[in-house]
Amino acid sequence: MVLCTYCGSLSTSTAKCTNCGGHFDLLSRQRTQNGMGPWYIRDQANPFHPGCSYETLRRLIERGRVRPDTVVRGPTTRQFWSFARNTPGVAHLLGSCHACHAEVSPGAASCPSCNASFIIASD
Repeated sequence: MVLCTYCGSLSTSTAKCTNCGGHFDLLSRQRTQNGMGPWYIRDQANPFHPGCSYETLRRLIERGRVRPDTVVRGPTTRQFWSFARNTPGVAHLLGSCHACHAEVSPGAASCPSCNASFIIASD
């Protein structure tokens, strides 16, 4: 049995986790570690997955894997769970202001309606 470094489950395979599918080779572990960060996406199927970087979160939003009703937490929520549509630094990437919910451009630095800032500290 091998302890999976990604999900914490015991795996019968030494090459790939039988629970989460994570590969145990050094390159896969390094790639995962490079993408880690302080942002978490609530996933009941995989509750022990590591956090992701802001850039990874941004890519997930672009791919449609994080939507306004997705539950996330990170530095701007003080690590408390929140809907993505209400999360500073995330909501504008989905097209709305986290403060007033006005429609905004994902590339905007602040809300034209309420002047809420969309700039967050880097990971």
